[in-house]
Amino acid sequence: MTKEIFDGNMKCGCGEKMEKKKLKIDGMQVRAWYCGECKEEVLHPADAQKVLVLNKLRHGRPVKVGSLGKRLVVTIPSELARYLSIKKGSMVNAKLNNDREIVLTV
Repeated sequence: MTKEIFDGNMKCGCGEKMEKKKLKIDGMQVRAWYCGECKEEVLHPADAQKVLVLNKLRHGRPVKVGSLGKRLVVTIPSELARYLSIKKGSMVNAKLNNDREIVLTV
């Protein structure tokens, strides 16, 4: 059985015990620890990684348009697929947002 790091206690560099806290960063809720003494905040490593990936993906990324038979296909970058839990066979809804933008909803 794997132990979750957030279940344990965290001690600050100043020596004080840190309290668990939930923060919002760029609209995403992340787990953190907060020191009431020196006001330091430490993000949960997995949540910090998700925030970094989300920020990277929000800037967009060029992808190629290919073909499969008579259809055109657009590839989804693997980090985006992992973040949204999209797998082969997953269904997404595609709609035209304006004359230059397609929106995919998982």
